[in-house]
Amino acid sequence: GERVLVLAPAVPAKGYRTYPIGEAPSDAATAVMAQAEADGWTVSTTRLENRFFRIELDAAGQFASVWDKRAQREVLKAGQKGNVLTAFEDRPMNYSNWDIDMYYTEKSWPVDGLESIEVVERGPVRGTLRLRRRFGETVLDQDIHLYRDIARVDFETHVDWQMSQVLLKVAFPVEINADKATYEIQFGHVERPTHWNTSWDWARFEVCGHRWADLSEAGYGVSLLNDCKYGHDIKDGVMRLTLIKSGIEPNPVTDRGEHVFTYSFFPHADSWREAGTLPMAARLNVPLKGLVSAPRTGCGADGNAMSFVACDARNVLVETVKQAEDGDGVIVRLYESENRRGPASLRFGRPLARVHATSLMEVNEGEIAFVGDTLPVRLKPLEIQTFRVHFAD
Repeated sequence: GERVLVLAPAVPAKGYRTYPIGEAPSDAATAVMAQAEADGWTVSTTRLENRFFRIELDAAGQFASVWDKRAQREVLKAGQKGNVLTAFEDRPMNYSNWDIDMYYTEKSWPVDGLESIEVVERGPVRGTLRLRRRFGETVLDQDIHLYRDIARVDFETHVDWQMSQVLLKVAFPVEINADKATYEIQFGHVERPTHWNTSWDWARFEVCGHRWADLSEAGYGVSLLNDCKYGHDIKDGVMRLTLIKSGIEPNPVTDRGEHVFTYSFFPHADSWREAGTLPMAARLNVPLKGLVSAPRTGCGADGNAMSFVACDARNVLVETVKQAEDGDGVIVRLYESENRRGPASLRFGRPLARVHATSLMEVNEGEIAFVGDTLPVRLKPLEIQTFRVHFAD
C-alpha cells in the first residue's frame, strides 16, 4: 500500500496523540510547498536546502559546504568535505573481531565511487537524495534525508558488504574549537580529549558511545547521532563514526552481507544540553509508530491524547516503563542526564495509589509521598532512581 510521511507535533511523552484523517483543501499542499520554497527549499543532485541549512554537494556526492542559516556560519572546515566514507586496512595483532590497533590509519582507500545519484522525494515534509556507491564487490546505497521542519540531516544507509579485514568509517571535519568531546553512555555521558598530547590520550583513539557524540565550543556545536553504531573517533575537529569492522576471528566472514543503519548530522546552537541532542537522538532511535484506526472517544484527558508518564525537567529522562518482574505494579526508572542536581516532577496519566522507591533489582526500599497523579523527586547529578508504582482503581 501507499506510505504517507507525516510530521506529528506535540505527541505526549510515553503516550500518544490521535489526528483526524480527511481530505485537505486542494490548495493546502500548494501553500505549504510555497512557504517551503520561500525558505529556500531545494532538493537536487548538487544542493540541499531548507530554512536551517544550505548544503552544497560535489561531483562525488560528498558535502562540499554546510552553511548554517541560523548561526550564519560554515559548519565544515575550509577546503574539506563532509560525509566522506573511507575504508581502512584492519589487521589487529589479536582479537580481530574486537580490537582496532592504532596503525589502521596507515593504509586506506576512499569510498567515493559514485554510480548513481537521483532525487527520490521532494514533498512538504522532507526531500531525499539517493546515492549508490561501489567499492570492489561492495554496494553502498544511501538516502540522504533533509527535513523541512527538523534541523538535522539523516543518512539512511544500506550496505551489501563483501570484504574482510576492512574498517569502514564516515567523517565530518567540523569548524569547532574544542579540546574534548562528549559521548553518550548508558544513563549518562563521558568526555574524552580530542588531541594526543599524552600516551593516555593516544591510547584512547577509539571511544565507545551510544546514540550520540558531540563536539562543541562556546555557543555552537555539532552532534553526530546514530541508531546502532557505537565506535567513534574525534580528533582535531574531525568527527568519525565506525560503520563496519569485518574481522575474521573467530568468525572468518564477520559482517559479510546486508547492513541497514542510519546516522545523522546535527549542528546546533549552544551546548548539547541546551540544543536537545539527547531527545533528538532518542527520536532517531525510537521513532513514532503510526496506525490507522476507527474514531475513538474518551481516550485521555482531552479525548485524543494521553501521556502515561511525563517529567517536567529537561535534564531528567524517564528511561524505563515496564511491568514489575514479580507482576506487582509498574516499574518506572529515570536518570539525571546533564550532571546537574535538583527537583523534578513525574506526572502520570492516572491517579496514584502507592509508590515505593526500589533498587535496580526491584527490591522495595521505602514508600514515597505523592499528590494525586504527581510524584515529586529530587536527583543528584547523573543519579538513577527506580520506583514501583500502583495506580488507584
